[in-house]
Amino acid sequence: MKSYWRWAKGVCLVVLLLAAQGEAARAQEARAAAKLLHTLTEQGAPLWLSPDGRTLAFRGEDVQLYDVATGTLKAKVPVRPELTPKGVYFTPDGKALVVHTDRVQVVDANDGKVLREFAEGSAPINFYRRIYTGREETSYDESSGTYSTTYHGPSDKETLQELPTLDPSDRVVSPDWKSILVRKDDGAAEVYDFETGKPKFTLSPKLGPGEQVGLHFDALGEFSPDGKLILTSHASRTPRLWNAATGELVADLAPHSHFVYGARFSPDGRFIVTTSFDGVVKTWDGATGKFLHAFGSAQDPTYFAAWNPRGDTFVTKSRKWEVDIWGAATGKLVARLDRKAVKEKFDDNFTFAYSPDGRRLLTRARNVDNVLSVLKSAVLLMPRRSKTRRIAYLWDAATGKLVAAMVD
Repeated sequence: MKSYWRWAKGVCLVVLLLAAQGEAARAQEARAAAKLLHTLTEQGAPLWLSPDGRTLAFRGEDVQLYDVATGTLKAKVPVRPELTPKGVYFTPDGKALVVHTDRVQVVDANDGKVLREFAEGSAPINFYRRIYTGREETSYDESSGTYSTTYHGPSDKETLQELPTLDPSDRVVSPDWKSILVRKDDGAAEVYDFETGKPKFTLSPKLGPGEQVGLHFDALGEFSPDGKLILTSHASRTPRLWNAATGELVADLAPHSHFVYGARFSPDGRFIVTTSFDGVVKTWDGATGKFLHAFGSAQDPTYFAAWNPRGDTFVTKSRKWEVDIWGAATGKLVARLDRKAVKEKFDDNFTFAYSPDGRRLLTRARNVDNVLSVLKSAVLLMPRRSKTRRIAYLWDAATGKLVAAMVD
């Protein structure tokens, strides 16, 4: 527990530093006293705060809505057991909450009453639901006559696919909040009228070269920053660009050599990045879908991780534990994180977050083994007893140099 709180305090410190960057002088003059007002939920529950700061929602057996000022429970919203943190979000005015249960529902943030709902079977389009589920394997022991079940997590390649989805798109609603992009049970991408809940059109293209029937499942997608285009990708090899007003196909982004599981607009909408299962990242013109550059290969897999919020650069991670920052317009390497500045070996679940001004990059690994512990266990042929360490690093996004390290 003490280890958890040391880690939590470290992460909070980084968040505060990132948010306050550029305003240091004013922050030094400001003094405020923090006072605990209410304790509403147990540790670890997913939380959502309304944009107006008046309502706090968190996930228990259902989604519970609390008044921030008084700490009183306002309403409960029933949800499906598999609801994810990206299956709940507030409207910009904070008056309503969008919740994906057995369909998309818009509920009143004050009393939890359903204001409108969409077609049954609609689900969030900003995360995959099939790739990361592990599998159970049952074996039979003839000598004892008993069965045993072993759980197997995702493979190395599957965990690498988590990179883009750990920071999934929040652009599932158009900028004017008139349309919402969802995924049906059959995996198709659909656009609904947000005000009425009625369907507008389905984005279901014909199969392209090299694609197979039955692979158009689990669509991912997002609106462009200006709301004029929609970008989708399926397990099929061709991401696509659509007219957000009519649903007409604007461009097929030339096929990848393997399944595509991620496609994102740059923050300014000028570029698109797509990433495939075999470790090839491609960039495209955000308006026309014209191909620009390719990164990585089947022999040297590279996976997209995150866009810089203030520029045309993005982060990739390779299977060789290299983290690179690339220029989307030029296709050239901007910086490589200095691996020699750290002692730990990171696992494939390496997550990334930029500071709002794009000058700092925060990296974090969920499972990290101390290198010395690994060597000791290998030499002495002894099982490792050291605890898994949580580590976060802060980097200069322009040079790749280490700025700060936080280790529990």
